[in-house]
Amino acid sequence: MPEGKQPTASNCDTCAPDGPLVQAPAEVASDPSTFTCPVTPGGSLFPTPSIVIEYCDRCRWQHRATWIQTELFLTFAPPKAKEPASNVSGGASIKSIMLVPLTADETAGRFRVWLLHQPKSDQAQQRQQSMQTDLVWDRKTAGAFPELKELKQLIRDKIAPGHDLGHSDKQGKRQG
Repeated sequence: MPEGKQPTASNCDTCAPDGPLVQAPAEVASDPSTFTCPVTPGGSLFPTPSIVIEYCDRCRWQHRATWIQTELFLTFAPPKAKEPASNVSGGASIKSIMLVPLTADETAGRFRVWLLHQPKSDQAQQRQQSMQTDLVWDRKTAGAFPELKELKQLIRDKIAPGHDLGHSDKQGKRQG
């Protein structure tokens, strides 16, 4: 590649920006030693809002966890490159979803969904100080796996209360 020329994402038609790839200033695309992990020690472990799904691997619930992960990413998608953030997910998108497989005896049968977010009233405070962790769903205490529609509503109510989930919304809850 000619010196000074930045690589482009020409191999990806769906997410390719119009111009060169945006990189951290110290990162060199051809040198892995300059790459930085998006999760930094001493900083916020997760960009917010984020989801953590714990599941019992011995119960073979990985497929359920990945299906829920995919559905949540589709519902709370980040804005596309040329789309205002307010047009997507009521301005709130899920930044990351971590799947945590568990195999210990004390975690047998576990399926929990956690939400890590900044409460709306605390957004002006520092990120770490205002981080809130909410248990959104626990299979054992609820007596069942979450219905996807209900799970989306619970998450929406925490991160984007004004956002309409369309067909996934409770009937009669939203008025035109």
